[in-house]
Amino acid sequence: MAGGKGKRLALSEEKPLLQVGAHPVIEHVLAALKEAKKVESIVVAVSPHTPKTAMHLKSLGVKTVEAPEKEYVCDMGYAIKKLRLKTTLTLASDLPLITGKVIDEVIAIYKHCGKPALAVVVPRQQKRNLVWEETTPLN
Repeated sequence: MAGGKGKRLALSEEKPLLQVGAHPVIEHVLAALKEAKKVESIVVAVSPHTPKTAMHLKSLGVKTVEAPEKEYVCDMGYAIKKLRLKTTLTLASDLPLITGKVIDEVIAIYKHCGKPALAVVVPRQQKRNLVWEETTPLN
């Protein structure tokens, strides 16, 4: 998913193209997906808000689908229906620390659980701790 405005960050650049190290953040996610052994194909949902991202992905040979950019869940549903996807793993384009190993572990847990859906989230307290650590001076 690479179609959001990134409005909470007040960015001048499209969020998927923000540099993390030597590459745009979306390239880190793509590398993890390509590294994952259980991922069969990759399609990135872009929107009218991310035309530079769409062009960049096409230059890399990555398949895209343009979603209407209503909001994340609606765009995800749109892409899944338009592409007639069955089992689908959805990742945000701004997860530069994701790895192929983690993706494979999530897919294995999903297949084992027998449920129609699986969400992987950060527990609220863990998120609060991360936010606190990021905003607390190191004195």
